[in-house]
Parts: sequence; structure tokens; C-alpha cells
Amino acid sequence: MSRLALLIICALWVPRLLAAETPARGDSLYFAQNYTAAIPEYSAFVAEHPESGRAWYRLGYCELKAALYADAAAHFHKADSLKFNPAYTNYNWACALAQLGDLRTSAIKLETGLSNGYPGAQIDSDTDLAPLRTSGEWASLREQLNRYVEPCLYDQRMRELDFWVGVWDVYFLSNNQKAGVNTLTTTEHGCFIHEQWQSESGHSGQSINYFSRADGLWHQTWIDRDGGQVEYTGGLRNGAMVLEGTGNDPGLPPYRARMTMTPLQDGSVEQLMERSSDDGANWYEIFHGIYRRQTE
Repeated sequence: MSRLALLIICALWVPRLLAAETPARGDSLYFAQNYTAAIPEYSAFVAEHPESGRAWYRLGYCELKAALYADAAAHFHKADSLKFNPAYTNYNWACALAQLGDLRTSAIKLETGLSNGYPGAQIDSDTDLAPLRTSGEWASLREQLNRYVEPCLYDQRMRELDFWVGVWDVYFLSNNQKAGVNTLTTTEHGCFIHEQWQSESGHSGQSINYFSRADGLWHQTWIDRDGGQVEYTGGLRNGAMVLEGTGNDPGLPPYRARMTMTPLQDGSVEQLMERSSDDGANWYEIFHGIYRRQTE
């Protein structure tokens, strides 16, 4: 077959193949949130391409927004049978079922959607779920679902540094003189810890501390008022949080840094901070202190 003949075949068939994979007009209306107008476009498309889970899902979503709840539920069911995006499919299926009054199945689909990764923050405000929220079962269901809505609170790895959370008076261990005040708060529903340090001498700094699911390590990013920066990583060792990393102070060469925080039986926390200028071969102490919780 000549090259010209191949080019002609490609010119004829490639647009048709692309059209088969993507219902262009339906998608255009969908992204413009013109859901009612998109319904016939997707209906025609899935009639010719019943294997397209995405098209069934978007048809169901358009019907949900158009208050065609029975049709939406049926088409989310179809998308789910094709294993299309279980998070979004099941969540919106739950919305359609709630509007239809099938609250038991709606609750099941809602949990399936959340457990597969659908962002849970909106379940308390989504109007489509209003019938479920006003049901007698909502309180117990909401408590059960909270592990998906606020997952960091339920991941024990992310709770390993909670012993450091609080408002602390910090003292030098050597002479018990006050070094400053350190305030540690959990934020973003327990997903990271924010540190605000203020020393008696006027020095200050802040850090963000979080557990990374990607590498299984704790991370701290520290920045102080003098422009000093340290990037730490680490984890628990024998009950103490040990973080190591590289620091940079303005006008000085980079250095290795190590911080060890040990919770003590009386509720206080011991902190040892060290540096190395020879890439960890030798370490010297720069701070050794004790944290005592402030009392009201």
C-alpha cells in the first residue's frame, strides 16, 4: 500500500476514532455546566458506545443536576458496573438515591465513594444529601464517615508527634533559665503541626511539620526571622522523634542539623538540637532544653 493511500485512510478514520472516544459536544456543554442540553448528546453517545464509563457517568451527573434522579441513579449504576472512577461515581450515585428517598442504599454508596477517595468536606453542605442528613440515622452515620472526612485524625502515623502539641515554656536544661515560648498547634484537621517559636532574646521562627505518606517519613520545614532555613526528615526512634536534615543560614556554608524530641513521663518534652559541619562525622550541641506546658 502506498504512503498516499495510508495518509488518506488515516485522514478518514482518525477523526472518527477520536469522536468515538470523546463526545465533544456533550463534553463542551458539560464543562459549561449546561447540563440539560448535554443530556441528549451523552444519551446518543452511549447508545453507540455503551462501553464508555466516563460518558455514562457524565450523563448521570447531568441528570442529577437536572433533577432527573431516577435516570441519574440508573446511569451511575451503569458507570459503576464499568468500574469508572468509583469515588465520584458512588458519591453522586448516593446523592441521586438520597433524592429518591432510598436512604439506606444512599448511605452505602456514600461510604463507598468516600472510602475510594472522594473529598469528604462537602457532605455537611451538599444539598443533594439533605434528605440523608435530616434522617434519624445521620448522626451515627456521620460519626462513622468522619474517618474519611478528616483522615489525618485517624492515621496513627500522623499522630506520632502529638506529644509536642501545646503551649510551652522552654528552659535551658543546664541552668533552668527560660529560653522562650513555643506554641505548637495542629491545623488542617490534624494534617500538619504548626510551630511558632519566640525566644526571650527576641529571636523567632516557625515551622511546618507533617507525616508524608509518600516516603513514610516526618518532615519539618523551619524558617526563622534571620533567614535561616532547615529541611528535616525522620521519624520515631525508641520513642523519641529524631529529625535530620540540611540547614542554611545567610552568609554561612550549609550544615547538617539533627533534632531529637523525647516525651517524658511527667508530660514535659526534652529537646536536643545538634549541628555538624563535616557531613555528620562529628556533632556538637547548639541547644538542650526542657519543655513545660503552660498552665492557665
